[in-house]
Amino acid sequence: PHEDHAWTEGVRGSMFAPDQHQAGAPTFLSAFSDLTGAADAVQRATEAGCGVLSVGRPWVQFEGWVLKEGGLGGGWHLRYFVVSGDRLEYFKEEKIKHELPAGEKSAAAALSGIGIDQTNVVISVPPQAQARATGLQLGDVVIGVNGETVLKRRVEEVLNSVSHSSITFTVLRPKGQVALLGASVQSSGLRKQGGHMLTVSGSESSSRRWRYNLVCAEERLCAGWIASVKEAIAASAMEEIKNALSQALSLQALALSSSPAAALPMPSIQRSASADDAAGLADVASAVATSATHPEVRLAA
Repeated sequence: PHEDHAWTEGVRGSMFAPDQHQAGAPTFLSAFSDLTGAADAVQRATEAGCGVLSVGRPWVQFEGWVLKEGGLGGGWHLRYFVVSGDRLEYFKEEKIKHELPAGEKSAAAALSGIGIDQTNVVISVPPQAQARATGLQLGDVVIGVNGETVLKRRVEEVLNSVSHSSITFTVLRPKGQVALLGASVQSSGLRKQGGHMLTVSGSESSSRRWRYNLVCAEERLCAGWIASVKEAIAASAMEEIKNALSQALSLQALALSSSPAAALPMPSIQRSASADDAAGLADVASAVATSATHPEVRLAA
């Protein structure tokens, strides 16, 4: 599901600006000024090369605050975009207020039963925690407590120093994700109003297409987004090939177990595959499948 989905028919990153001729359209500077203390700390960490979601997650290639064009309602919305594995994901900053029960003196009790990993991502919310109406949801990334950033700190540690009965969590809440299998990305050139534009587009079916037009503050950042999205698109294609190869090898194993006399040498892949090896892997998968269904055909060395 997508919150304010990109146009139908038809991001470690930067801020980007829409056409400034649009009434009320935020500029680069106003977009930055809209960041809260915790969100601004996230942006600074991202610019320094230590994104909030890339820590401990090697599949996260690029992340940062961007402005995203809304769907049917239009407008531009501040979102935290991430190139993660073979998809784009985006988050919205939200503030969640929680009142401690009467007589409860420990602010850390607000997290009782809620699972939060070492990077402050909510990984489990049991029913009893939901009943307490803490407000935290699965997948939330806690970036602040009572206006104080929790970057490079565990949220539990920050709560231990809180003396108020009222707690306000600042979180990045998941709002949508875009699978990049079969997608394309290209530079759309310099905007005369400022910034550099790129377009990411794809389809969910033969009749439903989507497209994101993004404008980065600098050309080098635009190039970084494009390179990262291209890697993710290649990774999504490789995943399908790896699945086909795995199925072919399983089929061969079944054939061998039923016909021991027709033992075949197993192909050996000496290095990990890259996007450039896609065609070769497809040939290997086809050859393995053929040898499995026709034992008289042996694989070449």
